[in-house]
Amino acid sequence: MNPLKNQFKQHLKKFGYNATLNNTETIRVFMQELKDGKSLTDHKYLFAELRQVKQGDFINILGVDYMIIHEEESINNVYSKYTIRRIRFDINFIIGETVYPIPAIVDEGSVGLDENKYITLGEGKIIIYIKEDDITSQIPIGERFIKMKSAWKIISITNAEKGIYKIYADKDLFVPNDDKVNEIADADRINIDTYSVTITNTTTNLYVGDTLQINVDAMKNDMPVSNPILTFNISDNTIATVDNTGLVTGVSVGSVDITVDYEGVTDTIALNIEEVATGGSYAIEIVGDAILKQWETRTYTANVTNGGVSVSKGVTWDVSNANVSINSQDETSIEVYGETKGTVTITATLIEDNSIITTREIEVISAW
Repeated sequence: MNPLKNQFKQHLKKFGYNATLNNTETIRVFMQELKDGKSLTDHKYLFAELRQVKQGDFINILGVDYMIIHEEESINNVYSKYTIRRIRFDINFIIGETVYPIPAIVDEGSVGLDENKYITLGEGKIIIYIKEDDITSQIPIGERFIKMKSAWKIISITNAEKGIYKIYADKDLFVPNDDKVNEIADADRINIDTYSVTITNTTTNLYVGDTLQINVDAMKNDMPVSNPILTFNISDNTIATVDNTGLVTGVSVGSVDITVDYEGVTDTIALNIEEVATGGSYAIEIVGDAILKQWETRTYTANVTNGGVSVSKGVTWDVSNANVSINSQDETSIEVYGETKGTVTITATLIEDNSIITTREIEVISAW
């Protein structure tokens, strides 16, 4: 083995620093302050094993982020010497509909990327240096960004320095769609999904031993979601339980809150769990209009109570004649269509006790 290389590795192990390269790989390096009397503290020399680092790479040393801005030379085919410069900014660029915070070096007017080169910029002009990669290659001339409490517009992009984009920008005016707080120019271009969730149940009482299905409307970007992924939670499972479908079962007397979560957005319903009243009885009320015009539809709902308290119980439906036809039905409601003029009786029967029956007469009248 090359004795110089072995000696360098031993020095790295004993005196070097652990550094994170491009947020993924840990390597061992030396750092040295520049001593030419002109450079800023942002610039340092970096020493690492051959070909571990390349120009444009990011490296974090002792919690400080730097960019490899210049590869000076390889020493005796043992190690490489680089110039690094501290990264003090992230600049938000919109690529497609996504915001990417891009680490950047910003020059406002005196010091160039290389510590031995000096530049003079006019007022309202800056140069930024960013790593060349698949994301930054999509930043176009004319793109706007916000930094240092100002808006800027890109007027030129070069990649003369291997692995680094050099971007020239002029100060620009703010526009209404700029997000100054989060430093995102033209923020209306961002695709931000919005979510909402609403519990639609109106019943808030449940008897011990009975069940209640929590019904939910979920929306994404103001559009209904047919099969949302929901999470249900209950404040006290000694009073009631809720399963992963939202089915609540009364356990003991008391009050509980049922909360549904959809994409971090929640809604809550408070339920009272009651003991079944001694001598209580079920009753059904059919709720809906008494008049139905021909060729129109109406929905009728069964309100089931026990001892005067609404409960979640299902019914079956029937109609007495062909004055109406059934469009749809479930255990809580029926939708009918007016066919011919006349009187029709709608019947609801409690599923768990078919002796509990109620009827409702409706009149089908002329459409004219």
